[in-house]
Order: sequence, then structure tokens, then C-alpha cells
Amino acid sequence: MLPVAPALLSGQLIAETSFNAPVNVTATTEASAQTLLGPTASFALNGSTEIIISWFIPEIDTTAQQWGLTLFDGASDLMRPATGGSPTATIQMMNGSSGFVALTPSAGSHTYTLGGWVVAGGGTVVFRAGTGGAGNLAPGFLRITRS
Repeated sequence: MLPVAPALLSGQLIAETSFNAPVNVTATTEASAQTLLGPTASFALNGSTEIIISWFIPEIDTTAQQWGLTLFDGASDLMRPATGGSPTATIQMMNGSSGFVALTPSAGSHTYTLGGWVVAGGGTVVFRAGTGGAGNLAPGFLRITRS
């Protein structure tokens, strides 16, 4: 486990996890979101240190579905940091998602997971990442840094 966050420098990496293969998501509720990234390694915080949680998913493939991402701290659903999808049943959308959120978590140990789920439209949404290199998608990641 890493030291309590104040011992870390601003911008220093606290934890990171990645994926490099498609994840077929059929879960239809936020509470049952399927794991895309994580859980991260456990780390301790003091309750007053801000962290930045960033993610990157190179490709999300939908046809007539709306998708959601859910950020978990352990088993606790923290928020829905992103949603998207296809506007009609006849349009296939293939786009990615990246972003970040700033949090000041409670004192104690934390692990973070990013889950995906089908918000509307049923069926399967495919979250894709690759191994990188010529002709391949980049790996997806979930990264925690000190603010």
C-alpha cells in the first residue's frame, strides 16, 4: 500500500489499471455495472487530500443503445462520470470516452473501479481497447494521481 497521500507530490501516480481486449457489456443497471477497469491497487488517504481520477476507453461500439460509466470506490457507487450512445436504431456509433474527476476521499483505504452498463436500448455495448502499436487500438486505463 502506498503512503498516505500528503507524502506524495502533486501529479504523482498513486494507482493505475488498464485493459486491452473488448468487454461485452449487457448489464442494465448502474448498480450491476460490469467491470471495465479495476479495481486499482489499494491506497490510503488522510481525508483532506484531493486526487484526480482519469480514464481512457479508445472505442465504444453501440447501435440503438445508450451507455453509462459508473465510478466505484470499493462497493460504493460514487457517480456516473460519462454517458453516451447511438441516437437511432439505424446508426452505429463507434467513439471513445476519456475524462477526469477531482475528489477528496475520506480518510482510509480506497480502491477504484470503472464499470459500464446499458442505460437504454437493450442488447450489448462493446467497450474496446487494444495492445497498441500499428493498426491496433491503444490500451484503456484508469489512473489515480494526487492533485
